[in-house]
Amino acid sequence: LRTEDLSSPVKDPASLERQEFRFTKKRREAATRSDVLFARAQIHITNTRWEDARRDLVDALGAAEECGDQRRQLEIKALQCSITGNLLQEKIQKTRERRRFGKCLHYVREALKIFLMLSSYTEVYRDNSLREIEKKERDKKIYLTYEDPERCVKTYAREDGARSVATAREFLTINEFDSANAFLADAKACFDFAGASALERREVDRLKREAFVKEHKTVGWELMKGVARELVPGFRAPHGFLRTKVQEARAHLEKAEDAAGMRAQEQLERLQ
Repeated sequence: LRTEDLSSPVKDPASLERQEFRFTKKRREAATRSDVLFARAQIHITNTRWEDARRDLVDALGAAEECGDQRRQLEIKALQCSITGNLLQEKIQKTRERRRFGKCLHYVREALKIFLMLSSYTEVYRDNSLREIEKKERDKKIYLTYEDPERCVKTYAREDGARSVATAREFLTINEFDSANAFLADAKACFDFAGASALERREVDRLKREAFVKEHKTVGWELMKGVARELVPGFRAPHGFLRTKVQEARAHLEKAEDAAGMRAQEQLERLQ
């Protein structure tokens, strides 16, 4: 026969109802708090107040865990990853612009971890709008950009080198030789890091040679024009001054291997 444990208290149905009410109320309050904090965090994100957004998301996650809202927990974790990932992408861009490719590689590796987490936390639900679905699908694939960090950063370096070559070429067309040489030096540094092909390296060397020749040719001819102006009838300049300028012009033209310029320089020298 089964005997009742007379020492255990008899549970009052009204007491159970009160406990259940308090529990339900607590969960609803936690859910409301989570919603409010999550919405406020999104406002902070819009205003680029990242630290405020992060604090609210931490509190929102705690409230979502308290009320047992699994969907909200995933949404919060995804948003936390998104913020961290965006900040890492800014650091990647800055280190890339400063040609600190070693540091850039570090941030790319960190970004890969974060965006993998983002992909795992991102869930598409039936009540999501088309825009939300499209964004989530993009978020799930961001990590693919960084899946091979070394190759990713070398690609950055090669692209930046190619842009610097193109910019150097533009400066050469307007005889801005210092700027052209600066961009060619930048291109060489980028290509060295990227392990660029021999063809890409030869193009840098070719443009450096072109800049060298064009600069000396331009300077040589400008010096000769200056001497020619001094030889205009009615204007005299010290003979030694003109000879020095002509010799300077010849030195530049010889470096440029400008045969026509050297012949013109010889004729000009005979006119002194």
